[in-house]
Amino acid sequence: MNLADIGNLLGFPTDYLSFSYFIGKIINWGVGTLFFIWGINLLMSMIRKVVLIAAGVKGE
Repeated sequence: MNLADIGNLLGFPTDYLSFSYFIGKIINWGVGTLFFIWGINLLMSMIRKVVLIAAGVKGE
């Protein structure tokens, strides 16, 4: 039971060119997800700052 057999069972292509392409896809997806989460966090912190400034202005 080697990596190719496991890949074949899961329905992945057994040739290593496709397998490395598949790994590349996973890495790209992971990096994309990280950037997406980072972007959302950045956006949320910006919105929070704007809300705090607006609340501060209303408070005064």
